[in-house]
Order: sequence, then C-alpha cells, then structure tokens
Amino acid sequence: MARKYDMKKWGEGLKKRTEESNERKEGDTFLKFFREDLEIPLVKFGATKDEPHIIDIIPFVSGDNMPKPMRVPEGDPAYYLDIHIHQNIGTGKAHIVCPQKNYNKPCPICEYINKMIKDKGWEYEDYRDIAPKRRSVYNVVNVTNAKEEKKGVQVWETSHKYGEKAIQSAATRPRGGGVIPFADPRKEVGQSISFNVDTDEFKTVSGHKLEPRDYDIDEKYLDDAFQLDQIIVVLDYDKIKEIFDSASDEELESKGKEESRTSDGEENVRGRDRNRTEKDVPKNIPTDECPEGLSFGEDIDSSDSCATCKNYDACADKEKEIKEQKRKDREERRGGRR
Repeated sequence: MARKYDMKKWGEGLKKRTEESNERKEGDTFLKFFREDLEIPLVKFGATKDEPHIIDIIPFVSGDNMPKPMRVPEGDPAYYLDIHIHQNIGTGKAHIVCPQKNYNKPCPICEYINKMIKDKGWEYEDYRDIAPKRRSVYNVVNVTNAKEEKKGVQVWETSHKYGEKAIQSAATRPRGGGVIPFADPRKEVGQSISFNVDTDEFKTVSGHKLEPRDYDIDEKYLDDAFQLDQIIVVLDYDKIKEIFDSASDEELESKGKEESRTSDGEENVRGRDRNRTEKDVPKNIPTDECPEGLSFGEDIDSSDSCATCKNYDACADKEKEIKEQKRKDREERRGGRR
C-alpha cells in the first residue's frame, strides 16, 4: 500500500525546522492559553526513579497562525511551537499569548513595560513577573513504557530552557557542525529523546539525550497530531488590556513590582525595591561580566539567576564565541598532526 505521506519531503522540511530552531537560540506549567473547546491531552512526567522518560516528537502540518519569528509557511511540516507567553496576568492569573513577540502586533502589557523602562528606569528585575516568557509546545508520544505509549499523541508544554534549548544542545553534532533532525518520522534519520525529571519542587527536566529508534513513526500518530498553532488562544488588544487592568494594587504588589497603577492613573512606588538593601543590588556590572561572579560565557545556565540575568544574551554570545574558538583550535591541532 502506498504511503500517505511523502517522507522524503517531510524529512527535508523537518531538517530545515531543526536548523532554524538552532539558529534562534537566544518545571512544566500547564498553561491556560489553549482552546477550551478542544480535548487536548496534556502529558505529565513524574519524577524519574530508575529509567529516564523517553518520547517521540510527532511533527504536524503548520497552519496560518505560526509565530512570525519561526518563519514557517502554512502547510509546511513543523515539530514544535516556539511561543512567548505573559504568565499569571490579572486577577484570574491568565496566561496570555503575547501579540507583540509572536505576531508583531501591539500588546498593552509590553507597552506598559516599555513605558516604565522609559519613564521610571525599570530594569528586568522590576518587570520580570509580567515579561513575556519563551515556551516550547510539542506533540509527543511517551514511549517510556507500553502503558504510556497507549495514550497516543499528547501535548507537552514546557519552558524553552528545559525544552527546545536543551533538546537543541543534545541535537548539535559535536564534530562537523549541523544538527540532527530528530523529529524526522523515518527510523534511519529521526531519533527519540530521553530525559530525567528531578524530585525538586519544580520537577526540573534535565539530562536530555537523543536515542536511536528502530521504527518509523506510525502514520496514525501523524494523523492524530494537533496543529499546534491552531489550538492556542490569541486575544485581541482590548481583551488583554481588560485582563491586565483587573489586577488590584495588592496583587500587583505581591508580584514584586516596583510600581503599580492606581484608579486615577497615578503610580505608587512600592514592592520589591522597597525591601532591597544596597548590598542586594549589583552596581554598574559591565555587560561582559557575570553579576553572580561565575565564568562569563562558560557557566551559562548553571545558576537559577541566569534565567533573569540582564547580561544573559551577551553571555550566550560569548559562549558561542568560546565554542567556535575551541573548534578552530581542534582543527589546527588536527592539521598539525598530519
């Protein structure tokens, strides 16, 4: 029987998606930005005891709502959703798809942050609770054991740090460059992903590895995969503003913001900075140094503070520079031995 899907075409498209994700390098929370009118099974990973969890990522056909930075044309294969979310906004602690970061459209929350940066000199520490956070969403089949595999395709939503960033690190070829197209359905190309879940409070995901598989992804899973860009809720500007404005002064203060809006439009200085001492606030840290005293460009993501560090992007660039220099040094040493 003829195969329903052109696996070669899918393989080429998914290889491109993997490379594009690699170029975009910059505890799970089950968020509230998925459509309520659909039955969306969300996968849950318990703490690892003896063996790691093993998953297969199931690609899908992209719709017309993919985030703009992903640059995925409608109808092309994709394997995940790279999306920015404002978390715990307003009295209902809503999780809101950021229209600015994802679709280059106005966002009242981002506008408020930019205003406070300009008018009040806010730094990331002051607005990090409402800043858009980068998340990764996948269709997966949990193949850890037969019981989990019977559940079929489920949706895995996780932070970029413990999702795509860690997977891309495992998929990067140590020699020769390039990345392994792990989501390719063909057994001779694609691979499974294994990882551990720690027993800490946040159920931290760690130890990502690629694992060869001796089977093609069953086409029934391709049929069952969700169009991930079609199952998210993207609110309009006015609705987001309504939700954002619903937070009371007490709630804004409890989120540790430096300032909150009052009913007459004035702003009160309060929150995190009021309780900080001079020794708590790093002063004049150069952008090429680590505020925590770690090795800049080498110890990236080794501390919880890395997630909110204002020097993170510069540190990531330095890490890339160091790796490139090490690669060149290896090539020179190999050349010298010839």
